[in-house]
Amino acid sequence: MSAFLFAVTTVVATTLARTSGADNKSNDSDRSVEGTIRYDDSDRSVEGSIRYDLSVAHKACNYFGMDELVWNHISARHGSGWLITPGRRMWDAIEPSDIVSASDNCTADIIHSAVYKVRPDVKAIIHLHTKYAAAVCCIEGGFIPLTQDGSFFFNKVATHEWEGVSDDPGEGERIGKAVLSIPDCNILLMPNHGFCTFATSVKEAFIQAFYFEKACETQQNSTGKKLLVPPAEIMKKSERQNYSDVFRPGECEWDAVCDLIERKYGVGR
Repeated sequence: MSAFLFAVTTVVATTLARTSGADNKSNDSDRSVEGTIRYDDSDRSVEGSIRYDLSVAHKACNYFGMDELVWNHISARHGSGWLITPGRRMWDAIEPSDIVSASDNCTADIIHSAVYKVRPDVKAIIHLHTKYAAAVCCIEGGFIPLTQDGSFFFNKVATHEWEGVSDDPGEGERIGKAVLSIPDCNILLMPNHGFCTFATSVKEAFIQAFYFEKACETQQNSTGKKLLVPPAEIMKKSERQNYSDVFRPGECEWDAVCDLIERKYGVGR
C-alpha cells in the first residue's frame, strides 16, 4: 500500500470511528474558526466557517503533497465576492485569519472569477499543479476515468488549452466558455499546466481534487499497457452513486480530514 493510499485509509478509518461512537456529538455544523464551535452571530458564523475550511484545505493539500510552495490557490464564495489564498505563504502555515478577500495574484483572479461568473452553483474552487494530474495534462487524450475514484469525473471534465501564465483578462472569457462546454463539469483540465476542481463547498472541492489526483496516478501507472476501460453505463452508475447524499465528496471524509489537520498542524484564528 502506498503512503498516499495509507494516509487516506487512516482518514476514512477515523471517520468511521467518529460516526459510530454513541457519544459522538461533533459534526461539521458546529465547527468554527477556533475548531470547536461556530460563532453565534450568523454573519461571522458563515465567514468563520468558510475561513476554517479554507485553512484546513490548504494544510491538507500540504499534508498529502498536493501543494507547490507558495503557488496555486483555493477560494470560496462569500457574499458578493470570495475568500482566497493569501499568496506568498507556505500552505502548511495558512490560518483562517490569513485568508484574504482580494488577491494580488492576477492569475488567481482571472481563473476563479471566470468560473464563478458562468457557474452560480459553484461555491468553491481549487487550482493545483499536482504531480500526476500535471502528467495526465501532457498526454494526448487527457484524462481517462478507469476506476471507481475516476467515476467522480465521468463526462465532467472540460478542457482549456494553456495560454501561458494567466495574466490576460481576456482569457477569463475563454475559460468560462470551456467550463460551459461540458454540462455540470467539476474539473477544468488545463493541458501542460494543471487543473481546477469546483464544487458546492470547500470540503467537496478538496475531496474531488484528492480523488482526481488519485485517479490520474492510476492512469499514469497504467501508461504503456492495454487499458481496461470500464463500460460507460457502469461509470455513469458509479458517478450517480458517488454524488448521492450518502457518498457526496466530503460527507464521509471531511470531519476526519479536519481532525487529521488539527492533530498534525493545529488550526488557529
